[in-house]
Amino acid sequence: NIQQLQKVKTQILNAFTIYITYFISGCVNGCIKNHIFDDGGYMKAESLKKKNRIYDWRSVVKRHRGYIVAALNRSEFYDFRQQALRECEKCQEQRNYRNPVELRRLSKELDNEFIISRIAVSVTNQCSLKCRDCNNLMPYCKEKYVIGIDEQIKDIKKILSYADAIINLEIIGGEPFVYKQLPKLLQYVLNEERIRFVEITTNGTVLPCTELTKLLSDPKLCVLVSDYGEVNSERDKKTYQYLKENHVCVRYLGNTRWIASGGIDRRKKSRLRITYEYFHCPARKDCRTLYKGKLYVCGRAPVLDELGLLANRSSYLDIRNMKNNKIIGRNLLKKFYMNRYAECCDYCDYSTDKVYWVKSGIQVK
Repeated sequence: NIQQLQKVKTQILNAFTIYITYFISGCVNGCIKNHIFDDGGYMKAESLKKKNRIYDWRSVVKRHRGYIVAALNRSEFYDFRQQALRECEKCQEQRNYRNPVELRRLSKELDNEFIISRIAVSVTNQCSLKCRDCNNLMPYCKEKYVIGIDEQIKDIKKILSYADAIINLEIIGGEPFVYKQLPKLLQYVLNEERIRFVEITTNGTVLPCTELTKLLSDPKLCVLVSDYGEVNSERDKKTYQYLKENHVCVRYLGNTRWIASGGIDRRKKSRLRITYEYFHCPARKDCRTLYKGKLYVCGRAPVLDELGLLANRSSYLDIRNMKNNKIIGRNLLKKFYMNRYAECCDYCDYSTDKVYWVKSGIQVK
């Protein structure tokens, strides 16, 4: 009992030391304004609307407690098995079925194989809308860019040369339905057995052509239509109905409000602060984005990189420059997924304690 008490005391002391170090680091780096205890524990609204904040003080305490416990237990930031099984189960639910046999088979495969749960493939930064609060920063793109189909397929093949499978490959933009080479890309990913499921996320403002619609009806694929309220309410309903009539698996994304990730200005957060926010960010789990031969930690990072704002490579892995050695490539991918820090988080508010909701789809004039 005495040993157990001593162990608990040591853990509490370590947790207190970590938190004090974390707090002081925030002060030293001039980012105390981002800390949980500034503005009197959420008593001042300042420039943010208190009623739209996502986390109350209890939720914030819970977030910090979770991070400290993980730090004390030296928990891994990414669990390949857990993420793969969750992604497979989610894809089954999207398609209105549940197959325990498939999940058990996947669980056995994960014992010996390297399987990536999810990758988003960004095919273009062209979009039919210009949303002010776009999480992927499309309005900040200086030049419109479309990735050639050959290099797109080559990049996916390069990743599959290191990984045994990808559970879910999501195609995003911009707006993916404006990508003219989408049918050719779909022909490849739908015929690739190592890619188990395919998703396309669209804002519903562009109707797919007949050739594309036939490919979309493949049982392996699901189309996610974003609902931005009055901005696209008529067009997305029309697209949704059109896809339904053509036997396409289609689902509505009820996202009439977004998390305010902010613009491209640097927040000047401490490294410990970024590590804490990255721990809580969904990006470290399922937002890895393939764009122009680089695998980024999230959909914002490609634009930040093109704008020359990223000073180091913590936010991406250069796939095209990796050696054609399966063991080396696989280890690099695993290391990238297990990272605890990404520089791009210093240009984002998505996972801060004081993040708030905004109305989705507000257009830039």
